[in-house]
Amino acid sequence: MSRTIGTGRTPALLPGALRGFSLVEVTLALGLISFCLLALIALLPAGLKTSKNSREQTAAASVVEEISAAIRKSAWVAASGTYTGSGTYSNLSWTLGGKGASFDYALSLGGVPTDSAGKQRLRAHVTLFPPANAVANGNARVSVAWPQQAHWDNATAGWINAQGSLDTWIIFLPINETP
Repeated sequence: MSRTIGTGRTPALLPGALRGFSLVEVTLALGLISFCLLALIALLPAGLKTSKNSREQTAAASVVEEISAAIRKSAWVAASGTYTGSGTYSNLSWTLGGKGASFDYALSLGGVPTDSAGKQRLRAHVTLFPPANAVANGNARVSVAWPQQAHWDNATAGWINAQGSLDTWIIFLPINETP
């Protein structure tokens, strides 16, 4: 049952009850919405750059850990009289009491050494100082940088053209068979 007011008309049909938004109000609302959308769109590139940097930093941290583990798990190779890194980094090799050595790698985002320019995303530099004997500590500096254009400068012992890098020093003992 519909309610009527003195005139016999329902409230929805009273004068002034059929009001909408004015053109000025609609224009201001659209201007405000446009401004907010433009601000959000302007933040998008910064968010994407941060996301990419985060992905590269996570990959670099994984590579630093993998190289450190390869050095710590190095195995004695009696035939050559050297210790050799494990896994992917088996070319990391040294002799007890030997000179320090440097190794450079071009890596994919997954941390795998690669020669393919299209897959290179990270660079790694390892400076290894072998132990003097089978019971002494050795140490190594492991550094990973991004993007692939980065390169190691021996004069400054640092990266050039790097957007970011991770460094760590590790101490290791020759834990496997010794000579």
